[in-house]
Amino acid sequence: MQNGTVRSTVRTGIAGLCAAILGIAGARGQPAAPAATQAIAPAEVRRVLSFSPAEAVTREQALSPEIQNRLASIRAQVAQQGGRFSVGYTPALELPLEVLAGTRIPRSQPGIAATVNQRAAALRRIDIDSARLGRVDLSKLLAACSPQAAAFDWRRSGKVTPVKAQSCGTCWDFTAMGAYEGSYAIRNGAQINTSEQQILNCAGAGTCAGGWWMPVYDYMLTHGAAHEQSAPFTGDDHQSCPGNIATPFRAASWGFVANDVGTIPPVQAIKQALCAHGPLATALQATPAF
Repeated sequence: MQNGTVRSTVRTGIAGLCAAILGIAGARGQPAAPAATQAIAPAEVRRVLSFSPAEAVTREQALSPEIQNRLASIRAQVAQQGGRFSVGYTPALELPLEVLAGTRIPRSQPGIAATVNQRAAALRRIDIDSARLGRVDLSKLLAACSPQAAAFDWRRSGKVTPVKAQSCGTCWDFTAMGAYEGSYAIRNGAQINTSEQQILNCAGAGTCAGGWWMPVYDYMLTHGAAHEQSAPFTGDDHQSCPGNIATPFRAASWGFVANDVGTIPPVQAIKQALCAHGPLATALQATPAF
């Protein structure tokens, strides 16, 4: 089994929507040859979201009048407010924001982040020693990123896996696994596709009505994650956890950017974490324009 990258750090934000920003736990593994379920998007909507500009135009022209009007309204609001971004169609536009915004970050857990970070530091030292014995120089793997740089994008280094449609309030799940996959790519030089469905059914971290990624990473320290092919995503949070599924992808360590779950870290701290550990899992406040 290959050791995985040391990725650590979750930036806990304030609300709702979550996203993997361009490592959280150290990635181990080998490249692999109680709330009601909310609305699920059609199967064709649940696949990887990757459109060329021409495809995006074609998709917009085929949208229903309701979705076209919604898109036009959002674009008008962005223009009126002087927004410096453009808005295009993705299948997420067809789902209510409350379905997409599924982060449920605990508010009253004093000391939990500091405790997790102490454990992460100890586990990271073990992982660094293991990497050294295996003649893997972690510093070289992360050298491409500098916190002082004007800009940096792990995607340009091929270390971020494609965006996927989550279908229900499982952003916590897709965020956790997206950050892990980025960390794995940095450490092992290969892109993987982990099973969000297995994590949904096994980690006890949440449901289609929301969740949090801390239990995901704790679960991955001891149990690991499966490959997407072993448990494809269906958005069904009532399935039992399969007991005979291979879980080759393990976390070596994970932690928080700040030592307080309810604190948004300074920008510089987030930059340093991105460079030191790779992609981060984060929560953010979102409007329909997101």
